[in-house]
Amino acid sequence: MILGRALGALIAAGAGLPSAAAQEETGGSNYVIVDPDLGRLRGDRAWRDPGIFVPPACAYDRSAGTVDEDLRRMRAGGQRKMALVVWHMHHANGAECAGFTVASNGGRLPERVLRNLATLLERAAADGYDEVQVRFAPMGGNSPDRWKNWDEAKFAENWSVVRSTVGRLHQGKSPRLVFDLGVELAGRTCQSCPDYVTRMWRNYVAEFGPGGSYGFSVAAAPGRVARLVQALRAGGPLPDEIALDVYRDAGKAVARAAAEAKAAGIAEPRFLIQETYYGEPGTVRDMLGAAERSGARIRAVMQWPVTPGANRHISVPRSYGYSYGRPQR
Repeated sequence: MILGRALGALIAAGAGLPSAAAQEETGGSNYVIVDPDLGRLRGDRAWRDPGIFVPPACAYDRSAGTVDEDLRRMRAGGQRKMALVVWHMHHANGAECAGFTVASNGGRLPERVLRNLATLLERAAADGYDEVQVRFAPMGGNSPDRWKNWDEAKFAENWSVVRSTVGRLHQGKSPRLVFDLGVELAGRTCQSCPDYVTRMWRNYVAEFGPGGSYGFSVAAAPGRVARLVQALRAGGPLPDEIALDVYRDAGKAVARAAAEAKAAGIAEPRFLIQETYYGEPGTVRDMLGAAERSGARIRAVMQWPVTPGANRHISVPRSYGYSYGRPQR
């Protein structure tokens, strides 16, 4: 995961873009960090520093005013959806939050974090958002791409985090919820990744049914959509959309993903662009055009706070602007 604003008037007018049929809904932003200091936010050490990187799930109870203002201004900028990333791992020191990561000790997020997430969803509902995507991202030893052999204990911890968090968030008032069960683990060829995707999807479907999740997001690359479909089918019914993280060569990436989905038996692929550049004018044209030519649909586009050529994972302090609204007829 890598993890421009001039297109707004153009999109509003519908000029020079593919038809509205190529995109169904207006998206929004991945809201991943509160009140960032971009001058200090450089390198892995900064991301792990709780004085530099504070995710919304760890910040709301202490910075409610800042978070509320961010959500209000994002919504005022035309955004209808928000994504929250929960980077989680077992914390040896017992800290609830350590920079961008949240403790998963005991198979449950800390109670303060769960309360913050629930309050964020309530705030989003009050502000008029129509959807929040909650994205689980196992890190460190909890990530299957780090396992030399299958780690049943870590898998059980991760599944318990997903199950307990999904169950908790469904209890409160919120917009529509969509869950990513493992950020960018889809289609990876690491030893344990395919089995992880299949088993996690099987568990989720057995507990909650196939709705409310697209399974796992895909960092767009050759072969990954095909492998995702194969792994999900082994675990249960397919979700009704595929989530793509797309940055460079966006049109080619969407066309390739559509071709792989069709080859796997999905006649009319439907994509959620879960990540892409912030406010990049050419990106929306390329993606929507490729989708239309490929006989695919893009449900909505979610931006990540980074611009092309930034050479860093976050280069935009606040994602208030939005250039990917659904074209008007």
